[in-house]
Amino acid sequence: QNNLGVLHFSGRGVQQDYGQAMQWYRRAAAQNNTNAMNNIGVLYERGLGVPQNYAESAQWYRRAAERDQPQAQNNLGVLYEKGLGVPADLAVALNWYRSAAEQGHAQAQNNLGVLHGSGRGVPADMAQAYVWFSLAAARGNLDGASNRDAADRRLTPEQRAQAQQAVQEWKPRLAANR
Repeated sequence: QNNLGVLHFSGRGVQQDYGQAMQWYRRAAAQNNTNAMNNIGVLYERGLGVPQNYAESAQWYRRAAERDQPQAQNNLGVLYEKGLGVPADLAVALNWYRSAAEQGHAQAQNNLGVLHGSGRGVPADMAQAYVWFSLAAARGNLDGASNRDAADRRLTPEQRAQAQQAVQEWKPRLAANR
């Protein structure tokens, strides 16, 4: 059912129809399909086929995020970081990003790196930012690669060596989550 929703959302093989996508997503979500829950959140966040409603989006993301769906965890982190539909709370955003990042979600890894690098919600730590950017880049995230390179220029040789060691220690843990 979620897959039928995806087809209607994207217009692959059928006419694009966000209303039909929502119907299929709701059926799948009623069966506890976390991808469908996340997809309903996307429709509400973007106002596709429904009026834009960040609070409703956050509720759907939370349902999926609490069931360990990494895309929903990242999306919910974004809403908390920006204060969309929920009170702005960087500590909560960091927790959701970390939950997704530890499951190997590249965008969440990059987002976590941005917060560590800028010192938003946590003490600024460019070496820790480098670790998360490197992990995101290893998964093909282009922002992560660019941000890693920028962070690298700000590290001492000792910090770089420690950060690169931390990246190597993380990789087997993330591989186990694939």
